[in-house]
Amino acid sequence: MQPGLEPQPLASLMRYHRELFVDPLFWTSRHLDLVGCRFKWLKQTEYTGDNTVMHQAQNKDGTHKSSDFDQEPVRLPTSDPSDARRLARASAPTMKLICLYSILEYEGSAFEVLCESGPKFYFAGQGIHRPKYPVFRRRKKDNQPSDDDTQSLLGYFDYSNLFYGRKERLQPMGGIHNNAPVVRIFEKRLAQITPANWKEDPYLVCILLSIAQLQERSLATKKPTTHTSRLLVAKWPEYEFIYLYEAQFTSELLEAIENPKNATTYIKWPIITVKKIRFEPYDTFRERLVDELLRPPNLDCESASNLKDGTDRIVTSSAKRQHEEGDEPRTRRRKAGMNSGNRD
Repeated sequence: MQPGLEPQPLASLMRYHRELFVDPLFWTSRHLDLVGCRFKWLKQTEYTGDNTVMHQAQNKDGTHKSSDFDQEPVRLPTSDPSDARRLARASAPTMKLICLYSILEYEGSAFEVLCESGPKFYFAGQGIHRPKYPVFRRRKKDNQPSDDDTQSLLGYFDYSNLFYGRKERLQPMGGIHNNAPVVRIFEKRLAQITPANWKEDPYLVCILLSIAQLQERSLATKKPTTHTSRLLVAKWPEYEFIYLYEAQFTSELLEAIENPKNATTYIKWPIITVKKIRFEPYDTFRERLVDELLRPPNLDCESASNLKDGTDRIVTSSAKRQHEEGDEPRTRRRKAGMNSGNRD
């Protein structure tokens, strides 16, 4: 956080800092500083042995125990390492998305696509921006209530879409061509909104917020709760890692964003945790990715604010991995880029 900047209620920001209320494509670190939001890095999970995948045990009704999260082996079908390799090395966002679908939507997968065109980000009751990303959710159990939408959602975002989205918004109509003064203005404005570290781009907070807002709107009964948003982010030519972002947004904060003029008291914003997941070895990428995604919120710590940066988590196993075909059939195969409607 910049020296001298104290987090402020949204009502105060609207009154005294109107210049900050811009398209999320133009958010900067100053926006996060003024609401008290920041990123915190966690060290990647260290896998030893044969990387047997573990997940939290469930009760017979599909719910989790409230007191603890026991773990038991997950049996996954054999993964094609070419999907992980293409996800890591393909430059085209569409190809990367096709590979991620293949990795996460295998027979018997715990995940399914909720919407291929992600939800809008809402502010002051208006949908002001729609990021380009799909949203996954955990598959419901057969005996799980149809209105139980309290599970955390997962988004996937290709950072290339943000790079080109900003350029498109900043370019004047007709393009910049060889007009030197216009080119200089364009490059200056682009530099002003481009973070020094792309992995801590404030725009990613917009996506996490839109996921939490979708969960809030999906609740069958409106009651105070906390929504966990997760986001996988890939970027070309980042060949080594995919990044997993996580944040917890309270209903109180989401209500303040919905009605900012009434938010006269400061409400605490979450810390955005970030973890690197290594692509290689490609033949175990699916197992390692699913292992991370099946963990309960904040498994590494009770409170992100109390966690020291870079806390390790080591998963050790000596049992051999087992693979078997799941019993749930895939409903359909999809092509990346195909729209199933703008489900908010």
